[in-house]
Amino acid sequence: MNETQIAGMAQDFLPPGKGGSQIPYYGARGLNSGVLLMNLTWMRRMDFSNEMRLIYVGYKKRIKLADQDLLNIYFHFHPQWLYFLPCEFNYGTHFCHCYFDKPGTCCCRNGESLGIAVLHGSGKQFHSNKNKSFEQIYDTFAK
Repeated sequence: MNETQIAGMAQDFLPPGKGGSQIPYYGARGLNSGVLLMNLTWMRRMDFSNEMRLIYVGYKKRIKLADQDLLNIYFHFHPQWLYFLPCEFNYGTHFCHCYFDKPGTCCCRNGESLGIAVLHGSGKQFHSNKNKSFEQIYDTFAK
């Protein structure tokens, strides 16, 4: 992140409006708030919390995904303040539609070729029988 970027987030790989939200999104697919880097000092200087309150008041009837929707609205209007994280920093089957037994099916090519930087196990991915790889990673860390 540079000195003007207040947050780092990765693209959401599910279609916009997936949760029923009718809000302005950042980019074509919106942002996923599961992995969120924040420059708290810069956020305080910019009065970020006050602007988020104003966004909430203006959009509260259309918000379905809480913080994720609020951040999408904010960065839709202020894209210059976002550090866009590559997909390997928010890697998860729920976001990438990855099938580890079928190489080449993941839309996060960097994750497949460069390696995974942050594994995002949302939606009980670490405890699901659908993805043995995530379950094995969880079991290894648990030991």
